[in-house]
Amino acid sequence: MRAAADRRGTVEAALGAGWIAFGAAVAIAAWRMERLQHLAIEPYSAPGVLPGVLGVAIVAFGIALLVRGLRMRRASDAGTAAPEGPGSKAAAADTSAAAALPPLSAAESATALPAADSGGLRRAVAAAALCIVFA
Repeated sequence: MRAAADRRGTVEAALGAGWIAFGAAVAIAAWRMERLQHLAIEPYSAPGVLPGVLGVAIVAFGIALLVRGLRMRRASDAGTAAPEGPGSKAAAADTSAAAALPPLSAAESATALPAADSGGLRRAVAAAALCIVFA
């Protein structure tokens, strides 16, 4: 279990560093965009404002992911419990109440997601649906 937590922490730290680099590149590119001052436009309607804000937000979330990954690695190295997340034992204990529910009918079980999915497939389908609706 410690190896899995260490590996997950390493992956999250690497992904956080990647998002920080990407967000910084977006923010720098937005800063270097032409501001169209010769057209006398409002400063907040310049072409680089929104990409700059998004770049800074990506950097902030990348830092959060990097810190989380480093904490997971440190907890794994120290032999303590890793921070609780969706895949933790505490989260699995929360789903034990589902065993008390009545069994699904044949029609419901055909459309039900597998129990080991933990909602990942549902989130992916919801995200895809939102992208299609708002495209």
